[in-house]
Amino acid sequence: MFNWLYILTFVMLISPGSYAEVKIALFSTIDTQTCELQSPWFAYPDEQRYHAAIEVNNKWYQMQPMSGLTQAQSLSEILNEYNPVNDNNKKRMVEVFINKNLNLPDINLRDYKEIKFDMFAGWDDKSSSHCSKFIANIMDIEPIMSSGSNASLNISPDDLFDIFTARGWKKVVYQF
Repeated sequence: MFNWLYILTFVMLISPGSYAEVKIALFSTIDTQTCELQSPWFAYPDEQRYHAAIEVNNKWYQMQPMSGLTQAQSLSEILNEYNPVNDNNKKRMVEVFINKNLNLPDINLRDYKEIKFDMFAGWDDKSSSHCSKFIANIMDIEPIMSSGSNASLNISPDDLFDIFTARGWKKVVYQF
C-alpha cells in the first residue's frame, strides 16, 4: 500500500511551481557609448550600462539613490519613472536576460527597508547596496576586483551583462 504522504512530498519537490522565471534588465543608451547621468546617479567610468533591475515572481525590483529598494509591476513602469540620462534625445535600450528555472525566494521589501543606496560602500557593508550589488547578492554572484588606483570589490551592470551572457541566459533587447 502506498504511503500518500511520501507521494505528496515527492510531487512537491519536483513541482515546476517551486521555480520562478527570473529576468535581469540592464539599461543603456542605443549608441552604447558611456552616458552622462543626472545627479545623484553615478555611472561607472567607461561602462555602457547604467542601471540594473531584477524581476522575480512577476515583480520588478531596483535600488535607487533617493528611495532605496523599490518595486514596480512592469518594466515599462521602471522606464517611465527612471530616466537619469542627461540627453533626453538619446534613445534607450534595455537588455533583458531570462532564466525560467531558478529557485529564488520572493523579495520582501520590508527585509530591505534599512538598506541605503550607496555606490561607494564596501562590498561587505550590509547596510548599503546599489542596483548591481543587490542583484549579485540575490543571485549569489561574487564581486569583481575593479582596476585602477582605487581598486575595490564591486560589481557593475556591465559585469552582470558579461556574467549572464557567459551563463547562456536567453536575451531579449528592447529599444525606446
